[in-house]
Amino acid sequence: MHRRNFCQLAALMMGSPAWAGQGPNSELLRPATPLDLVGSFAEGWLEQQPLVQTVDRSLSFLAKKGSQRDYPACGLEHGQVLESLRFFREQILTSTSPLEFELRIWHYYDFLQSPGQQGLGDVLFTGYYEPIFAGSLMPSERFRYPLYRLPPDLVLDAQGTCLGRRTPEGLQPYYTRQDLEEGQLLKGLELVWLDNAFDAYLIHIQGSARLVLENGQMLGIGYAGKTDRPYQSLGKALIQAGRLQPAQVTLPVLRQYFQEHPDELKPYLYTNQSYVFFKTTALQAPGPLGSIGVPLTAFHSIATDRSLFPRGALALVNVPVPLQGQPESRLLSRFVCNQDTGGAIVGPGRVDLFVGSGPQAEDVAGRLKAVGNLYFPVLKANPGPFNRDVRSSVAPLFFAQP
Repeated sequence: MHRRNFCQLAALMMGSPAWAGQGPNSELLRPATPLDLVGSFAEGWLEQQPLVQTVDRSLSFLAKKGSQRDYPACGLEHGQVLESLRFFREQILTSTSPLEFELRIWHYYDFLQSPGQQGLGDVLFTGYYEPIFAGSLMPSERFRYPLYRLPPDLVLDAQGTCLGRRTPEGLQPYYTRQDLEEGQLLKGLELVWLDNAFDAYLIHIQGSARLVLENGQMLGIGYAGKTDRPYQSLGKALIQAGRLQPAQVTLPVLRQYFQEHPDELKPYLYTNQSYVFFKTTALQAPGPLGSIGVPLTAFHSIATDRSLFPRGALALVNVPVPLQGQPESRLLSRFVCNQDTGGAIVGPGRVDLFVGSGPQAEDVAGRLKAVGNLYFPVLKANPGPFNRDVRSSVAPLFFAQP
């Protein structure tokens, strides 16, 4: 989705991680400790339908010739990632029980782990979602907050990164958020209008939305590009101003804060100089398009640093995730696919988990901020025939003699 996730707050508040300055090389991923993964695989068999759907979408991306330019990544070749996905799909569909599936995965795959933020496997997970809000194609007394099309003087490179503003004197840095809004520099480029300024800003953060128009029709809105100005989160601005403590910063808290202090929203928004532009998109099911051009699947699609990790690849995440509408969390151990990226999802210690669409997804995404682990399963070169005997299958991993 090429979006900046709202819950990137925690990452932006942390100091420079241990990996700073490290490039995408074959030494980034390291072999996982098998005992750390015990009990992590069975849910994949129990979640067959959405998982197979997610895998198929990654396979469709990797089947395109253009996907090869992203490889090798972390020392993994394009063919390795493609075959690992294909064979994984077969294991889901041919296993007859969660136990057999788990044993097959142990038998056929090695696991490589991201070192995380400090080299200890500590990956900060946040959540993102697709908002569903009321909207209008025309302004009115109710719908007063526009989203804008890409301006013609904004210059993007082939990867969609802003290079600046086109002027007779050459490229210049693009206008700030405050410049654009107070100077009404985007007048005439309005795409749609919303009835809530905070909701409009959330769409800037998430990068896509579904808008319910006044005639009942649904309109898809997607990311078109953004300026080259620096991003700062609302949460960080409120923390710096002494309005909130870091532990308080969640989406529900921020929404409530600006409901109680609506006049403060614009000044705090101006601390974020970055600005996002939009286009209408075809409505996708089950979710919006990720950066690899395939629809995202709730709790099965992740966003990572595209400069580091293999795009489209199969992955495994272990992370506590908030329960919808409840203060408790549950440990999510799930196979996912790496199908998206984000402007602040940088380095081996950051992952964004797509959690769905609408208000319920907002509740989970707004509270998801937890440390977990990220693994990449890789098909073994010569695993030999599979043996259904439990001890025979896992003995090489857990019972090997020193």
